[in-house]
Amino acid sequence: MSRSLDIAKILRATEIDNTTNNPLITNTNQLGGGMDSSAVQSVPMQYYGTLDSLPMTNLSIGLQAFVEENRRHYVSNGSGWYNTGYSIGASPYWDSDPLSTYEIVDSATPLIVIAKPQDSDTANFVNQSFGSDSAQYMATITNDSSVFTFTPKTKVEIGNAVAAGNLTDSDGDFVYTFKWSDGINFISKEVTITYNATGFIVLPFVNGGDRGFVFAGRKWPASYNSTTGSNNVSYVGIQYFNTTSPGNASSFGNLNAGSVNEDAYPGSSNSWCDNAAGNMSNGTRALFGAGNNYQSLTNNDYIQYITCATFSSVAIFGQLTRGGYGKGGTSDGIKALMSDGGNRRQIDYVTIDTTGNASDFGDMQSYSSRGAGFSDGVKCVWNVGQSASYGYEYVTAATLSNATTFGYAVQSRYDASCAHGNTTYGMTMGGDTNGSTAISSVEYIVFQTLGNATNWGSSLPQTRKNNAGCGNSNTAFSCGGEDASGNGYLNNIYAISMDVVGNSASDFGDLAVNHQSGVGNSGNAA
Repeated sequence: MSRSLDIAKILRATEIDNTTNNPLITNTNQLGGGMDSSAVQSVPMQYYGTLDSLPMTNLSIGLQAFVEENRRHYVSNGSGWYNTGYSIGASPYWDSDPLSTYEIVDSATPLIVIAKPQDSDTANFVNQSFGSDSAQYMATITNDSSVFTFTPKTKVEIGNAVAAGNLTDSDGDFVYTFKWSDGINFISKEVTITYNATGFIVLPFVNGGDRGFVFAGRKWPASYNSTTGSNNVSYVGIQYFNTTSPGNASSFGNLNAGSVNEDAYPGSSNSWCDNAAGNMSNGTRALFGAGNNYQSLTNNDYIQYITCATFSSVAIFGQLTRGGYGKGGTSDGIKALMSDGGNRRQIDYVTIDTTGNASDFGDMQSYSSRGAGFSDGVKCVWNVGQSASYGYEYVTAATLSNATTFGYAVQSRYDASCAHGNTTYGMTMGGDTNGSTAISSVEYIVFQTLGNATNWGSSLPQTRKNNAGCGNSNTAFSCGGEDASGNGYLNNIYAISMDVVGNSASDFGDLAVNHQSGVGNSGNAA
């Protein structure tokens, strides 16, 4: 009988009858007895290229063999070979060993790492590499064979992740594990990648900063206008205050609306300032749009802006698709959006970084007027103000679309122009119930959960409507307004901490003038 047939006969039980490759040696008696497992383990391993090369003579009990062609382990009982059911392969090793630490130097420069495995048995490896949870928020990770590219997220993307609480396990770094498998064995290495983006992270600006602004509106006492021969309550100034410490407001600059329509309304053009749209800022620029001339009862179709860090008068940003008053403004820090007001439905928008005319974003579900807006950096929400629906509507600022219903208000609110939002809550403060009677109640919505508004649990110290709203990431401010009689102009600045629902309003300071029907905004001193 040939050698090959001899081997085939001996191995028949293991290679044919035992198709599942279960171990056939279950006790030492199968090896002829007299040998325990420790004795088997002490016998050296012999290596053979093929099954045909396994020896048939001079066998001893417990002799071990590894066959290269099928990478299987065999044990002898002294007269033949038994397949143990185990496949054995050589362990992979690093041909290009990654370092223990790396650094992403900035947001524009990808990190490239070579992590190349090697194996004497095979060149076919499976990539099983993975990153810690924070890795997905800090870099986009791709690989071409053994070349791994870590493309850093932008400062805005990282800021959004920070604001959403997705980087709580990161101190400016993440762990990436390079792992390759040859189908049996694997090689891996944990690497720490530092991406210290703290210095350039841009958190989403949600109409909140260390400066609060109040634009335009009406003041009291009125001032005599020599051109028109009448008393003029129009306020053409801009006030600001520090939102981080209590204190009074100071002058920032003046409106500069004379360039808008000076010829048509000489001497009164600077009063294009009543019931305008605010709460539109990216921290650097603060915008307000439209409004009406209280003296001439005409509507404005211009958007104006200031640079928040620079004391100056306003400049013209661009034109709306049409003029109006009672518009509600809101912003995600990139786009500024304005509801149409005057019981119309169109939403206009501009990109804050680039001056220019407004474009059509979409339509509100209902006709709205004299409401206000706020944002969490993603959703832009309006209280619809003077509307039969007395609810809230929203859009996602990144996508042009019509507004969608968010939920109902606690109560119908006219002149609900005082609002502010942070990444959690959108708050409406004051207003009136029927167009005349001012109220002091405060209500809020939760951005992450579409639904009806809820009573905040505390009220403003005084009833007021047509007050101006602004704030920072933690605090909402109510500035000025009219009292319950509809005649008294107020100068109080009230602050409400938004970290705990139900916090009471406190006296923060005073405006420079008694003031109502202006518009609030926020930005940063630097």
